[in-house]
Amino acid sequence: MHPIIQQLIEAIKSQERQTRQDAITCLSYILEAQAWNLTLEEKKSRFGSYVPEKILEVEPDVKTLSEIIEFLKETIANGHEQTSEILFAIGKAPAQLGLLPMVQFLTQRINELSENEFYQALVALERLAYFDESLSPSQAMKILDQQKLAEHIATKVLSLGAISHADLEGTALRVLSRATLNHLVE
Repeated sequence: MHPIIQQLIEAIKSQERQTRQDAITCLSYILEAQAWNLTLEEKKSRFGSYVPEKILEVEPDVKTLSEIIEFLKETIANGHEQTSEILFAIGKAPAQLGLLPMVQFLTQRINELSENEFYQALVALERLAYFDESLSPSQAMKILDQQKLAEHIATKVLSLGAISHADLEGTALRVLSRATLNHLVE
């Protein structure tokens, strides 16, 4: 694994919140740059004011990207206090690498998520399933259907009762509606 990625992974284990946040942010930019297949110049243009150039120069291979996603997934499964931010980062990954781990995590742990964490998970899921063209809509729907994720999402939304998070209900309805509409046009 690239030494910078290893340093970022270690930083996520830090006792200092800002150190953890900076590392999560850097990993999310690395994942996003790979999802969009950006050149170094494009990365500098888009992200240069947010992260150091040495981070932008990292070009992880598929195996390393998968290891990053798996580490992030395990980190939130172990109860990391910055679960929302980590879910956001996973959502920046290329869909062919990030969708299945996200769906598996949600299927197993959806009931443990706070409203904000659930919202971030749905935003990440929506991007991975519907806005990343590295997977076809039918491939994405197959992954969602195999895990019966729509049922888990609906059950979670209904269990919340009165939802206090301003955007959660709309995001959940969008995700569920897309899943339903995709079935109607198959």
